[in-house]
Amino acid sequence: MRLLSIAVLITASIFSCHKEDIPPIEAESLVGCWFNPEYTDSLITFEKAYLRNSNSYSLTLKYDGTLIERKNAGWCGTPPVTLTDFEGTWCLTDSIITVNVGYWGGNAEYQWKVNWIMNNKLQVTVLDQKYNFVLK
Repeated sequence: MRLLSIAVLITASIFSCHKEDIPPIEAESLVGCWFNPEYTDSLITFEKAYLRNSNSYSLTLKYDGTLIERKNAGWCGTPPVTLTDFEGTWCLTDSIITVNVGYWGGNAEYQWKVNWIMNNKLQVTVLDQKYNFVLK
């Protein structure tokens, strides 16, 4: 009887600890304007905006794979900061977003892993960010 009780406990614990099935990230859920990034180590959490604010950072992902990143127009980050729009492209492969976009000094490439999207928030883990400086 004792052996049967142990077997039942082991079986119950194995089946009660199954991993939740996480639905795949759909590109359509990423489309929109993301702003107000909050940074914690390699994590970035964005909020979704319905109207773009021209006075703050934003990343607008479009259905056609293009994007607009509103960010510093120059190298200096000391206020007052001038912002401008940089055009680029984005794609989603599995849960990895790859972004190619200009910046004041050349071209940037980001690779972010999407952790979750819910309640108009998006959290990504920064996997890689490269800034290719181009002399003008």
